[in-house]
Amino acid sequence: MNAIDNTGTSQNDQSIGAIDQALAASAKRQAAKKNGAAPATSEAAPAAAPKRVIKTPEQRIEEAKKREEERAQRKTDRQAKRDEARAAKPAAAPAHMKKVEKAAAALPALSEDAKAFFEEAKAALSSNDLIALSAHIQLHCRASATVESSGRKLTVGQAVKITTTDVAAYAKFIGKEGTVAKANRVRCYIAVPGFEKLVYLHISDVTPCEAPAQESAPEGEPAAEASAA
Repeated sequence: MNAIDNTGTSQNDQSIGAIDQALAASAKRQAAKKNGAAPATSEAAPAAAPKRVIKTPEQRIEEAKKREEERAQRKTDRQAKRDEARAAKPAAAPAHMKKVEKAAAALPALSEDAKAFFEEAKAALSSNDLIALSAHIQLHCRASATVESSGRKLTVGQAVKITTTDVAAYAKFIGKEGTVAKANRVRCYIAVPGFEKLVYLHISDVTPCEAPAQESAPEGEPAAEASAA
């Protein structure tokens, strides 16, 4: 009987001890609140999960439209930067312009009247008309050269001076002197010093060079030919 009484007493003591601990913890919390400190907790509270925002169809359409506009704007900006960089670079000459410039340098010089006529023709005529006009002018020059050459004769070895030509590639020979390598009724081949190939021209394109004047013998002395005889 005494054992039973002792067990009950022990249980009562444990209950009292638990109550005292709970009261002491409550007193500490109250004191912490008064001092402005947050009460100590055994575990940190879990962070609240963000709420999922549900968008309406109109909002989704509006956002898609905005993204498309931003994408188009970025594309426009990139193209503008490319154009700006391209404009900053020096303009490159069109392809094959070096050949055109070389051919232009080989052309004979125009007189003031010819320049004025050429500028007026460029301003008034189309490219096709200019090409046709050029062909007619070349034919006219060829016909005139043929007529003028038919009445003249050259001999092989004769010294001549090139005065004109209707061939643009031969314009560089104008003003040069050479010798006749071959001649027919209207055409001739001229050997120009410093050039391997013969120049093929109309006879009317060249003029015979004047023969150098013979030196007269001093008075009282016989001429060289006479003494040689």
